[in-house]
Amino acid sequence: MPNKNHRIPAFKYYFPPEEIEWITNSFHELLSTGGFLSLGSYCKELETNFAQYCGAKYGVTCNSGTASLELILRAMEISGKEIIVPANTFAATAFAVINAGGIPVFADILPDLTIDPKQVEAKITSNTAAFITVHIGGVVSPKTHELVKLSQKTGIPLIEDAAHAHGSQLDGQFAGTFGLAAGFSFFSTKVMTTGEGGMLLTDNEEIHRKTTIIRDQAKEGGNFHNMLGGNWRMDEFKAILGLSQLRTLEANIAERHRVARLYDENLQGISTLERIPVTDNVRENFYKYTLILSDYDRQALKQKLKQEYGITLGGYVYDIPLNKQPCFQPWVTDPMPIAEDLCARHICLPVYPTLSDSETRYICESIRSILS
Repeated sequence: MPNKNHRIPAFKYYFPPEEIEWITNSFHELLSTGGFLSLGSYCKELETNFAQYCGAKYGVTCNSGTASLELILRAMEISGKEIIVPANTFAATAFAVINAGGIPVFADILPDLTIDPKQVEAKITSNTAAFITVHIGGVVSPKTHELVKLSQKTGIPLIEDAAHAHGSQLDGQFAGTFGLAAGFSFFSTKVMTTGEGGMLLTDNEEIHRKTTIIRDQAKEGGNFHNMLGGNWRMDEFKAILGLSQLRTLEANIAERHRVARLYDENLQGISTLERIPVTDNVRENFYKYTLILSDYDRQALKQKLKQEYGITLGGYVYDIPLNKQPCFQPWVTDPMPIAEDLCARHICLPVYPTLSDSETRYICESIRSILS
């Protein structure tokens, strides 16, 4: 059993020894060939394999999750148009809208941290070009079905910010396949990581064609440019990491489920903690194990766990809603009471494949000791 001198970090990425060997050999082979080091055969293979895994028609690699969203929005030509965004998400979701020339319109969330479809419908105007749902913490909310129906009813595209949701499912359907297009992040903390990197998925041939062009300085046939573009390319080294991570993704998720089950079992009966509601038709990838804290100061709990027990809590999802961020004030029109409340009261426990059963139980015992 770990003790107070033991250190448990917020996250660890997962590269088994045999995958490290394959990565090393692939790096050596790549460097030995003298071939092109970006947008090469490894990138194409990752695009194909990730799209097939999720059940999408097309994949487009890029250099970040933020880039994946901006590429989608640029391909949709949203300049001057409104995009409805949940108040509880990482700032990059709204940054992508603004940098693509759009106008962010913030909507409140539901207790499961997803955007409220009723709020979305109420905020639709003649200038609305899309609405974005974010699969917070790796949970594809059942409300996604309502958002799909709303998109079909209005003709306004649904975009998925699936930065957290590699391998997550709702009713057996993978995150990234519910809307017109979806963006994924491969940042260091994610369930599937390449250090930096991203991928967008779509079944739409025109979105695929345009995003593929825009990410590479919008070059069409040499140095001919019909659109504005940028450098959003992925390099081959990151694609190699991505191929390795995709091979181990299901095993990674299975181990995260093991940790989550132990949390469920060992945190029962603590009245000040409540799990984010998740229904049986959702397969989480457990990017985050999120709890709502009541009647106890969150910062005090976080500090005690780290200083007295050696446990670092995971990053929030998120602690400041977008309508409270200074940079977005020009676009804020309404308070977001549910987002503001849940952002202020939730915590995320460490979840990663190499977190042992004894470490997981130690985390639970430490939390119980503090809160009791």
